Amino acid sequence: MSKPNEPKTQTVSDALKHAIEKFPTTPIAEVKATVPQDAASWRELVQQRNAQQKKK
Repeated sequence: MSKPNEPKTQTVSDALKHAIEKFPTTPIAEVKATVPQDAASWRELVQQRNAQQKKK
């Protein structure tokens, strides 16, 4: 027997699905455009982020 205050499983599932659909996401094309494409670009990005972390 379920407690009266417990949400129904399907209701929670529907609410979660709705929340996920509303969550803002970045389009795949935009992500691909901002991701470094070669090793040198990745190295530069990592070095910049490491420098930022050291400043904190």
